[in-house]
Amino acid sequence: SEALAALVGGERAFRALSCDLKGAEIVRAGGYEALRHRADIRLATPTLHGRPGERLLLPVSVRHDGLAVWGGPGAGSFRLGVRLLDADGRVLEELRGAQVPAGVMPGAELTFFVEVDLPRNLGAFHLLLDLVEEGVCWFSERGSTPAICKLAVVAEPGATLRPPDLVEPALAALARAAGNVDLGEARAKLAGGGAVEDLLVLLRSRDALPLASELAMRSGLGASLTS
Repeated sequence: SEALAALVGGERAFRALSCDLKGAEIVRAGGYEALRHRADIRLATPTLHGRPGERLLLPVSVRHDGLAVWGGPGAGSFRLGVRLLDADGRVLEELRGAQVPAGVMPGAELTFFVEVDLPRNLGAFHLLLDLVEEGVCWFSERGSTPAICKLAVVAEPGATLRPPDLVEPALAALARAAGNVDLGEARAKLAGGGAVEDLLVLLRSRDALPLASELAMRSGLGASLTS
């Protein structure tokens, strides 16, 4: 409650609880696994339209609605998973998703930039997007709600974002978020067809993009695209 948060000086209320109260809260929330397997996933658009084999861009907003950190020492690794479904909801294949940076705290929001390669045949499909804890589960298996995006593969191009639309906004966002990033290298990777998500993973591995800066960059970049 807000009253408890005020008493503990802004510290996360769950951390301030006694062991007994923590145990009761875990039971109320559905057990230990529910502490981290909760996410609110929102799509920039409910439907994607594109031609066969075309690569489209889908911004996806994710809020951490659990009570335990995602990723980091002893916390496993997480990603945004994407499955291609047919018109009847059967899984056809798993598509490429996006890696979740380690150390995402409860309440944090992230915007991912998913690149979707469309099927080669015309028709109606769906994309299922859900968080995954590697080697453990898809969040929807533990009660979280995935997001569903309609996918229409058509003969004519649609008014949909494509990866090249992200290049210049991403470079500008990088310049604001981390002044020590080599924008020449970043520009070359993106201009060569590299995905922004891959570039962020690389910068993360070099400790060139602190988590707070990455979250701010993702948020600003997502807002600029959707506007």
